[in-house]
Amino acid sequence: MASETIDVSEAIQSARLILVDPNANHNKTWSAWLFPNHEIYVEWGRVGYKSQGCRHLCHSSDAAQSKFNRLLQEKHYKGYQNAEVEKALKPQLNWNAATPDLRAKFLSVQAQAIEIEQTAPLIQFDPQ
Repeated sequence: MASETIDVSEAIQSARLILVDPNANHNKTWSAWLFPNHEIYVEWGRVGYKSQGCRHLCHSSDAAQSKFNRLLQEKHYKGYQNAEVEKALKPQLNWNAATPDLRAKFLSVQAQAIEIEQTAPLIQFDPQ
């Protein structure tokens, strides 16, 4: 199954685990997110490769929490360890370091993008 893009910003709990064992050629990652709608999204795969993912839908928040904890416990039992993920800061553009020429080019591109957005035809889809 191909990995899908999931907005994990709404997750109420998450876990990221890793299993590294050079003797067994293991370099795996496993991540899970628990959402308020009783859904768990799990993603796994080999580090550096495209991951796989699946959803688990539960009938209540207690059932979802129990399943999340059970999945986590199973991975720890298999030797996975908590992965410390360093949160990268988004680089901020320093306008003071930009030359006046660069600023003018950026403003020109921005104006063109706004013009294209405003003049682009609206595309509507009617599935019937």
